Amino acid sequence: MIAGWVRGDPEGHRWISEYADPQSWTALFSSTRWGFVAFDGQTPIGFADIEFDQATRTAYFTYYVAPSWRGRGYSRPLLDSIRRHVLEQTDADTLEGSVEPQNIASSRALVTAGFKSTTTDSDGLISYALKLER
Repeated sequence: MIAGWVRGDPEGHRWISEYADPQSWTALFSSTRWGFVAFDGQTPIGFADIEFDQATRTAYFTYYVAPSWRGRGYSRPLLDSIRRHVLEQTDADTLEGSVEPQNIASSRALVTAGFKSTTTDSDGLISYALKLER
């Protein structure tokens, strides 16, 4: 299912091609890296990947809403789930993710969820960070 989403997504494929093979993605999971599929009821609508860097106490995430489910408000609940998971499973004090500059909807969802734009990396991705409060 995830492989099909990624292969059929010209907008997201450039940055998420590593998720096209879920077996190699799930092989990366550990006590500090998790992945999960997001559902609306019984229907899968996306996924998230979270990696916790214990040295910096930062949790880095990628989230993805499947093309046929975009524009329906799923980013915010997915971001809330990521935040809750990080708070429950780690002692992270920062949550950080990156977005392509043209992905206005994702940038808007991050800002609405309380994230602040921090930097632009060498690939042109804009990083957003959220200070976690316990």
